[in-house]
Order: sequence, then structure tokens, then C-alpha cells
Amino acid sequence: LSLVVFFSSLPIIAIEGVVPIPQQLMLRHVCTLIFLGAISASALRAGDSWGVNIHWTDAPAEVIDLVSDAFRLVRTDFTWSSIEKTCGQYDFSAWDNLLAKLSAVGVRQYWVIDYTNPCYSNGTFPTDPNGIAALSRFIAAGVEHFAGHGIIWECYNEPNCPAIHTSDYANTIKQALAPVQAAYPNETFVGPTVCSTDPPYILSTLEHGMLNYWDMISVHPYRPFHPETALLEYDFILDLVAAFLPAGHPPVPVIAGEWGYTTTPEPGPCTGNCMRVGLAKQGKYLARIWLSSSLHGNPIAIWYDWMDDGEPDPNAEHNFGTVYRNLTLK
Repeated sequence: LSLVVFFSSLPIIAIEGVVPIPQQLMLRHVCTLIFLGAISASALRAGDSWGVNIHWTDAPAEVIDLVSDAFRLVRTDFTWSSIEKTCGQYDFSAWDNLLAKLSAVGVRQYWVIDYTNPCYSNGTFPTDPNGIAALSRFIAAGVEHFAGHGIIWECYNEPNCPAIHTSDYANTIKQALAPVQAAYPNETFVGPTVCSTDPPYILSTLEHGMLNYWDMISVHPYRPFHPETALLEYDFILDLVAAFLPAGHPPVPVIAGEWGYTTTPEPGPCTGNCMRVGLAKQGKYLARIWLSSSLHGNPIAIWYDWMDDGEPDPNAEHNFGTVYRNLTLK
């Protein structure tokens, strides 16, 4: 109640002098958070929905412990070309290993079904009948193998960067997923997983009937601004989704499927939606991404990345991690 009184007394909320957040919007989300907290004493902890991205399927116990000490959800690639190296044959052993090790320490899995396979469609995104059928068989085999483990299945990663036309994307994914979801209705699928938030692309996927295939709407809201500025964009996406929900259909939430800030040293480039920050601010922004996502009611918020992809250097992509390559904490 004290939070409601505090926020209702402010006409506008400004985060560190940047894009202001209207009082009504902030009050709405504070009330949501308080309400959820009041009714969810026996529910999962908020931190159970906060995750991190990794790029491996095996690691020593030291690494597994470091990940599980801070995160309860891990996102990684479920790579078609790595699993189906021989056309028509699937090897899930690496992901069996990953599931066993992380499940043993209470970490849930979030797997990205990506990208293409040289066996089909000349190694490009499949839009031909043979390629779509092959993608569907791959997804079906993976879901059948891992069903019942609470895995969140994401399909496909950032189709708008570079852009796959939404008609091609929707046609392929609908045909590939339909038989899988009919056979495994209790598995969780998310999409379209756009880079940035890209409302026009999301709207086009909705117009192509994709809402029937997603349990959650995933976005990657990288930005050259502060984390709280994403709240307005989440609301706009939810308004788009609501317009396509049939009467009586439960809400379809938006999630931050991947997002972070790089500690790229000066004078390294940081273009597009990238934002270079210092080490201390990176840590603060990680917490603020999670907290603002919870404030909005997003079921999932995933930080990119767990480990730097390279040694500290001017490459922005190499410096999103929470730890350095030598496992030293930032």
C-alpha cells in the first residue's frame, strides 16, 4: 500500500533523466506486482523466472555451480545442424548431458530450435515442402525425446534480423509446429523471438495467425537506453496481442527472451541497439532488467550472456557476460 501511495503522488516517473514513464503506467505495474505477491505465497520465487544465456552443452562442476548459484533458468541453442549431422539421424546426447547436469542443481532449460540444416533447402531457412517436413520431423523428435522435463521451446531465433518475410516464417513454423503441438499439448512454445521489439514484425506474424502457436511472445529488447524504457514497449506489444485473442482466451504474456548490456572497452564500436556500460552499471542493469520485467508481470527475463565470448576487446559482442573467460566474476 505504501508503494501505491508513493507512486500515485508522482505525476511522472523519470529514470536517471531519460525517457519518462507515465505515472498511470508505473502505478498499474506496481499494483500488479503487489497483487501477484499477495496471492502467490506458495508460487515459484520471482528469481526462478530470471535466466541467462549460455553457449555450451557441457561444463565442469565448477561452471555448473557458478551458473546455478545465480540463475534458475538457462537458455541455449538446440541446434538442428549439430543434432542432425547425418541426414535423417538425430543425436541428442549433448543435450541429454546438459539437461542432466543442470536439472540436478535445479536449473530449468529454455532451448532455441535453430537454425538451418545443410541436408535440406540448400542450408537456408526452409520454405519448400521437403525442408518444412524435415524441420517438423526434427522438432517432433526433439520434443518427443525430452517431453515432460519442463523445457521451454523457442522457435525460431530472431527471424527479423536479417528479415525472413513474415509470410514465409509463418507458413514454415505453422506447418512444422502443428503436428508437434497436437501430439504434445503440455509442452511450452514461445516466439517469434524478434531482435529488438519490432512491433510491425510481431503484428504481421499475428495477422498470419501465429498467436495460436505461442504460449508466450518473446522479444529481445536490446536498446541504447536504460532497462525501464522497455515497459512501454511491452505494453504496446500486449495491446497488439490482445486484439487477436479470441473471446475467453487466456492472456498471452510477453517475455524478454534475451537482453543485455556490453562492457566493451573504449573505443570499441557499439552500434544499433547496443549500449556500452561500465562494470558496475552492467551489474545494476542486470538487476533492473529482472526487476522491471517482474514489475511488468513478464514470466521470464533472460540476460545475455553468462560468459564473455572473448577476451576484453573492442568487439561489443564479446563482452556481454557476467563472468570473464577465466571464470572471474565481473
